[in-house]
Amino acid sequence: MERVALVVEATGERLPCLLNPESLTLRRAAGVRPRDAGGGLAGPDLRDDPLLFTGGGRTELELDLLFDIDLDSQPPPPVAAGTPDATGLPAPPRDVRDLTGPLWQLAENHTAPGALRAEPRIVRFVWGRAWNVPGVVTAVAERLERFSPDGHPARSWLRLRLLRVDEPAPSSAVDDATPTPDEVEWPGPDTPVPAELVELREPVGSPLDAPDDGDEDAEPRLMVRPDLWSQEVYDTPFLWRLYATFSGLDDPLFPPTDRPVRFPPRALLDRGTGAGEAP
Repeated sequence: MERVALVVEATGERLPCLLNPESLTLRRAAGVRPRDAGGGLAGPDLRDDPLLFTGGGRTELELDLLFDIDLDSQPPPPVAAGTPDATGLPAPPRDVRDLTGPLWQLAENHTAPGALRAEPRIVRFVWGRAWNVPGVVTAVAERLERFSPDGHPARSWLRLRLLRVDEPAPSSAVDDATPTPDEVEWPGPDTPVPAELVELREPVGSPLDAPDDGDEDAEPRLMVRPDLWSQEVYDTPFLWRLYATFSGLDDPLFPPTDRPVRFPPRALLDRGTGAGEAP
């Protein structure tokens, strides 16, 4: 199983998940539909229906997720869920739906401040450096197991369907010469760049109370938004993989706190370096 996260675009809230099994299903439907035959285009001599190329299309990601209240913790103490125990930490939930409930809420309509209508929230599917996909949750299905005598389920097998949406438009300050992700020759950690041109930034993000690996002695980690950092430095959200590769970050959501993150200069992108490879 692999840990992934869904990040709510509007609030930055992080919903950690476990993929089970280690797979991800993608579906793509092109912007094509049968042409209306009312114009006399259909006939007995045609082998296939005429097609209308509408553009667009649909890209779906289907995630099989596993939640278990005992997976990363000891059995819950005999106190109400969410009540601090003797250690000062919240007690583990007694019902796995306390963990999956936020994912169900992603399929509900919400009215944002200033919005004229309610609509599902945009979330980002984030998995290491390889995946950062914005979308909306269109369907959720859940199978509950391991019920307690009083009816509380302890394990959930949840299937979530995410429909990709367009990335936000780049800033108007970006000119036509700005390289796209496919055009950038990604500099690697060993790319020779003058130190005075490399921008250093200390990680500043949302603190998490405990790490995901269950190590009680580990320091709390900070979560940052890779796309927002890329927008701030490069005026486009699409180049977050660039600084992640250049700084050797395994998980851009959680950069190390003991050293600053290195951002290669914008001029390096405009001319290309020939060093490094796209991740």
